[in-house]
Amino acid sequence: MLSRLLLGFCLITSLPVLVTAQATTIRNPVDIDTFMKSYRLHPKPDLIPGFIQLIHTMEPAQKTIATHSIVGFFSEIFLANPSHVPEWLQSLPTDDEQLKGIVNRAVDLSKAGGVLSESGHSGFLNDEYWGAFFATGNSRFIGQLVEQLSYCDERNDLDLFLAGVTAKWSLASAAQSDPAVRLILQDPNRKDTPEIKRQIADLLTAPDPTIFKIQAKEVVRQQRALGKWK
Repeated sequence: MLSRLLLGFCLITSLPVLVTAQATTIRNPVDIDTFMKSYRLHPKPDLIPGFIQLIHTMEPAQKTIATHSIVGFFSEIFLANPSHVPEWLQSLPTDDEQLKGIVNRAVDLSKAGGVLSESGHSGFLNDEYWGAFFATGNSRFIGQLVEQLSYCDERNDLDLFLAGVTAKWSLASAAQSDPAVRLILQDPNRKDTPEIKRQIADLLTAPDPTIFKIQAKEVVRQQRALGKWK
């Protein structure tokens, strides 16, 4: 489970891009990363049908890994552009049940108020926060991720631990490539707990964010050796 959660974020954020310009055409898988990460700066709803078609070309396994990020992204786009949703749904490939499931989930979530209407703590919900942030640039989604850092030292509930460590790794990775994320984390007006402040300082100073993946896997191994987190 841990590997899938980490891959879910990595799939759409591992490629370095300049987020100062929006892709005007969508031609290949690299454009998935570019389009999602830059949409918040230059929203172009007319490109959404092309983006849907591009996701259709992804391998089923890739779509499965990226599902929650894409759901979060689409839910906020649909929430901001309700009049376009019926038209966009018509662009769904009729033979792609997996994609239709992803988009329909996003539609339902947008009708409920978007990603912020959800409750709970999980690595999968963290992916939705990232997708929503890419769509809107709303710092509240980064704030939701920051709140999960309080679970990095959790050792009883596996889901809470995964919520914490996936948030930490993803925030560390994004802070290195996206100045907007780093500025949000460094905001002197943040009212974080001492523990969360410690976690933020740790992730901002890490030379290589992959250390948090390694540490997380070791914690899971140790807990399983103790008879926990089977």
